[in-house]
Amino acid sequence: MKNKFPAVQLSVPFRAARALMAKEQAEVAKAAGLTVAVIQNLERGKMSRPSYEQLRSWYEANNVEFTGWGDVATGKYYGVGVRWKDSKVREVTNELSDHR
Repeated sequence: MKNKFPAVQLSVPFRAARALMAKEQAEVAKAAGLTVAVIQNLERGKMSRPSYEQLRSWYEANNVEFTGWGDVATGKYYGVGVRWKDSKVREVTNELSDHR
Protein backbone atom coordinates (compact mmCIF):
# COMPACT_ATOMS: atom_id res chain seq x y z
CA MET A 1 0.00 0.00 0.00
CA LYS A 2 2.85 2.41 0.84
CA ASN A 3 4.08 2.26 -2.76
CA LYS A 4 0.98 4.18 -3.88
CA PHE A 5 1.89 7.27 -1.86
CA PRO A 6 5.03 9.38 -1.80
CA ALA A 7 6.79 9.34 1.55
CA VAL A 8 7.34 12.65 3.35
CA GLN A 9 9.15 13.69 6.52
CA LEU A 10 6.28 15.67 8.11
CA SER A 11 3.29 13.99 9.68
CA VAL A 12 1.16 17.13 9.70
CA PRO A 13 1.19 19.48 6.68
CA PHE A 14 0.62 22.76 8.49
CA ARG A 15 1.49 24.83 5.41
CA ALA A 16 -1.17 22.99 3.39
CA ALA A 17 -3.73 23.52 6.16
CA ARG A 18 -3.02 27.24 6.13
CA ALA A 19 -3.35 27.32 2.34
CA LEU A 20 -6.67 25.46 2.53
CA MET A 21 -7.96 28.19 4.84
CA ALA A 22 -6.45 30.93 2.62
CA LYS A 23 -4.72 32.55 5.61
CA GLU A 24 -1.40 34.30 6.06
CA GLN A 25 1.04 33.10 8.73
CA ALA A 26 0.36 36.20 10.84
CA GLU A 27 -3.40 35.54 10.78
CA VAL A 28 -2.98 31.93 11.88
CA ALA A 29 -0.44 32.90 14.54
CA LYS A 30 -2.77 35.50 16.07
CA ALA A 31 -5.84 33.27 15.94
CA ALA A 32 -4.02 30.23 17.35
CA GLY A 33 -2.23 32.22 20.07
CA LEU A 34 1.25 31.58 18.68
CA THR A 35 3.98 33.73 17.15
CA VAL A 36 4.76 33.96 13.44
CA ALA A 37 8.19 32.45 14.15
CA VAL A 38 6.54 29.41 15.75
CA ILE A 39 4.22 29.00 12.74
CA GLN A 40 7.21 29.23 10.39
CA ASN A 41 9.13 26.62 12.38
CA LEU A 42 6.19 24.22 12.53
CA GLU A 43 5.64 24.58 8.78
CA ARG A 44 9.32 23.68 8.25
CA GLY A 45 9.01 20.60 10.44
CA LYS A 46 10.80 21.99 13.48
CA MET A 47 8.51 20.60 16.13
CA SER A 48 7.87 21.78 19.63
CA ARG A 49 5.33 19.38 21.14
CA PRO A 50 3.17 22.00 22.96
CA SER A 51 3.11 24.37 19.95
CA TYR A 52 2.50 21.47 17.58
CA GLU A 53 -0.48 20.29 19.61
CA GLN A 54 -1.83 23.84 19.95
CA LEU A 55 -1.68 24.52 16.22
CA ARG A 56 -3.07 21.14 15.24
CA SER A 57 -5.96 21.58 17.69
CA TRP A 58 -6.66 25.05 16.32
CA TYR A 59 -6.84 23.77 12.74
CA GLU A 60 -9.06 20.86 13.75
CA ALA A 61 -11.38 23.21 15.66
CA ASN A 62 -11.65 25.19 12.42
CA ASN A 63 -12.85 22.19 10.40
CA VAL A 64 -9.51 21.11 8.91
CA GLU A 65 -8.89 17.38 8.86
CA PHE A 66 -5.40 15.88 8.55
CA THR A 67 -4.92 12.66 6.60
CA GLY A 68 -2.19 10.06 6.41
CA TRP A 69 -0.31 7.57 8.54
CA GLY A 70 3.26 6.99 9.65
CA ASP A 71 5.85 4.24 9.60
CA VAL A 72 7.62 4.40 12.95
CA ALA A 73 10.56 2.30 11.77
CA THR A 74 11.51 4.72 8.98
CA GLY A 75 10.08 8.00 10.25
CA LYS A 76 8.28 8.43 6.93
CA TYR A 77 4.64 9.41 6.51
CA TYR A 78 2.25 8.38 3.74
CA GLY A 79 -0.97 9.81 2.34
CA VAL A 80 -0.31 13.05 4.16
CA GLY A 81 -2.68 15.87 3.32
CA VAL A 82 -5.50 18.10 4.48
CA ARG A 83 -9.16 18.46 3.65
CA TRP A 84 -12.26 20.04 5.06
CA LYS A 85 -14.10 17.93 7.61
CA ASP A 86 -17.43 16.56 6.42
CA SER A 87 -19.33 19.14 8.48
CA LYS A 88 -17.56 22.00 6.67
CA VAL A 89 -18.24 20.44 3.27
CA ARG A 90 -21.96 20.15 4.11
CA GLU A 91 -22.00 23.76 5.34
CA VAL A 92 -20.44 25.11 2.13
CA THR A 93 -22.69 22.92 -0.04
CA ASN A 94 -25.76 24.25 1.76
CA GLU A 95 -24.58 27.83 1.35
CA LEU A 96 -24.10 27.27 -2.38
CA SER A 97 -27.56 25.72 -2.68
CA ASP A 98 -29.11 28.71 -0.88
CA HIS A 99 -27.60 31.11 -3.43
CA ARG A 100 -29.14 29.39 -6.46
